[in-house]
Amino acid sequence: MLQIMSALRDMSSEIIAASAADKTEYSQALGIVDREQMVVINDQSFDQFIQELQPDLVVFDRFITEEQFGWRVAKHVPKAIRVLDTEDIHFLRHAREQALITSSMDLDFHNEECYRELASILRCDLSLMISEAEMMLLKNKFGAPDSRLHYLPFLHHESEFVYRSFEERDGFVFIGNFLHKPNADAVKVMKEMLWPLIRKKIPKAQLRLYGAYMDEHWQQLNDPSSGFYMMGRAEDATSILSNAKVLLAPIRFGAGLKGKIFQALQCGTPVVSTAIGLEGFFDERVAVMPDNNWDDLAAQAELLHQDQALWQAKMQQGKNLLVQRFSSSVFSSTFIERIDALTNSLEMQRKSDFQSAMLNYHSFRAAQFMARWIEEKNSKSD
Repeated sequence: MLQIMSALRDMSSEIIAASAADKTEYSQALGIVDREQMVVINDQSFDQFIQELQPDLVVFDRFITEEQFGWRVAKHVPKAIRVLDTEDIHFLRHAREQALITSSMDLDFHNEECYRELASILRCDLSLMISEAEMMLLKNKFGAPDSRLHYLPFLHHESEFVYRSFEERDGFVFIGNFLHKPNADAVKVMKEMLWPLIRKKIPKAQLRLYGAYMDEHWQQLNDPSSGFYMMGRAEDATSILSNAKVLLAPIRFGAGLKGKIFQALQCGTPVVSTAIGLEGFFDERVAVMPDNNWDDLAAQAELLHQDQALWQAKMQQGKNLLVQRFSSSVFSSTFIERIDALTNSLEMQRKSDFQSAMLNYHSFRAAQFMARWIEEKNSKSD
């Protein structure tokens, strides 16, 4: 979202960030915005806010935000372009998790989350896709039109990064929010399956795991005798990744581009991961199930940690990948061009897409009545 706002700033736009989330000590200051606004869900105060603001463009952060506020934006500022930042396809992550639980080789998309997210994508004028693999899934599996989708991955600014050498680094690292299920599963995999194999190959190897919400349950996994260190929240992810030789990311389910892998590549840190973990970085294929060959991943980890020539080759491969597939100068420009084109063709696009118009009518009517019911209920409880 910060990268999207930065790109929009290049259009000399006035940017207002509105959020229903409470601020905490870890909230990030949004220095690139003109104003920050707290909003309340299921409350008419948002109607007055959006009417007074009269925005030309509204970007929703994930489909649950569009569900909550999209109908209000459509009602009070109907000419505003509505853009959904999917971040990743949530229902794909859910389907993969269920397939893992049931040991199924097929992904079942017939569930509430899939219906809701697809409806949100079709309601909006444009949906931003962070992964080419997921963009292809939406088009090939669900028939989503090209006119509603735009590929906008993580953006890489090449001049921002200085790389530490092989000799200056040591050990393995993992980083991720411990409330995020794919991360929690990956930690269990490392503890029970992958790390014991790596320690057999490199007896003195150390793995440091960082992440928010590492409660007592996770702290109990700390085991210095086996080189398995639960480090807690990372104050500076870039510094941590830059000091490690290898990022371990045995992701068995998930979706989108994995932020930890993107950051590791930006720090020049080679990665050992699964097909699902690497999805969207090297090809456009959607992985059904991860390649759970822990012996193979352990062998990769050993070679990268011990072989300087291989490590340097993988580091350079990562640097090239960022420039070739994630250049900020390229994708920021194409994003702005897409918004400009949509500005000139918005009315025509909406009139030509009867399915979207029908979905907007029924979905927004339902959301509106539900919101009014909740508002009424809240007013009586007060």
